[in-house]
Amino acid sequence: MASSAEGDEGTVVALAGVLQSGFQELSLNKLATSLGASEQALRLIISIFLGYPFALFYRHYLFYKETYLIHLFHTFTGLSIAYFNFGNQLYHSLLCIVLQFLILRLMGRTITAVLTTFCFQMAYLLAGYYYTATGNYDIKWTMPHCVLTLKLIGLAVDYFDGGKDQNSLSSEQQKYAIRGVPSLLEVAGFSYFYGAFLVGPQFSMNHYMKLVQGELIDIPGKIPNSIIPALKRLSLGLFYLVGYTLLSPHITEDYLLTEDYDNHPFWFRCMYMLIWGKFVLYKYVTCWLVTAARLIQESPTLSKLAAITVLQPFYYLVQQTIHWLFMGYSMTAFCLFTWDKWLKVYKSIYFLGHIFFLSLLFILPYIHKAMVPRKEKLKKME
Repeated sequence: MASSAEGDEGTVVALAGVLQSGFQELSLNKLATSLGASEQALRLIISIFLGYPFALFYRHYLFYKETYLIHLFHTFTGLSIAYFNFGNQLYHSLLCIVLQFLILRLMGRTITAVLTTFCFQMAYLLAGYYYTATGNYDIKWTMPHCVLTLKLIGLAVDYFDGGKDQNSLSSEQQKYAIRGVPSLLEVAGFSYFYGAFLVGPQFSMNHYMKLVQGELIDIPGKIPNSIIPALKRLSLGLFYLVGYTLLSPHITEDYLLTEDYDNHPFWFRCMYMLIWGKFVLYKYVTCWLVTAARLIQESPTLSKLAAITVLQPFYYLVQQTIHWLFMGYSMTAFCLFTWDKWLKVYKSIYFLGHIFFLSLLFILPYIHKAMVPRKEKLKKME
């Protein structure tokens, strides 16, 4: 009888777990549908905003605590976010992190370790893109893995620089060079840190260690005054989110493939690509702003406006036009995915970006020669 009762109890517990999981899936799916978004997109947004309660917990309970506790916290929260978004596919990131740690330990501070890291991590990412590719933009494990790949390659380079003579390094290399030997827990905490695991931003291992050791503070011995800057950054991110939500139905990449787009004049096609390229980045800017944990120092632009000459605004306008036009040009292949689609768009503007940048390879040396005075001319002028 006891055995039978225990069996029934186990069945009830298992059934409750299945029902709870099904209820969660159903709730998220319904909520995503009501918002006009995919379930994966909703999971991503939830995961990004989870960084705020995690940060508050860290601020009040883990600040100035033992570093291994903080690494464990970052690893656990990062793995939880990965499982919430991608399920068992979190093994991709876990595998690459463990193998990266073994590369650093077994190969040491050698160029072989750097090359092995680059080849392996890039090959793994590209293979993931190849085997999971569809004709649409899908949120899958390859999205955070792109961020992780750059992070692990940077880790290998910084570890390699840490073995060089400090006088032979540039100021930037000295800042990021890793002198110690990171443990597996440190590498895992660095990789899964909830503030950057899904969408970035990128930062060095040294910067992460300063965060863990409580060195990124404005007043020594006290918790940093970062609440107001974080709220400002969050407000700006929400502003971009609202703007993107309102305008996204009207500025789409699908229009680039229509006959109406092809029938417009050449200047209109270029301008639409410019505006679309600037606009499509808003969803990425939203994620970066919401996840940003540091206040970007303002530059004294307003105090310098009086010193700008009449021609400088014109050059700035030309520079920005070229920048955003070809940003949209490069984003075309990134957003349309299949070669037949982006080839059609590139044909419509006569492969302008390819021609422009290939021409620069031959023109830039002459422009540099004409615009930058030689040392001999400067000496004569002196």
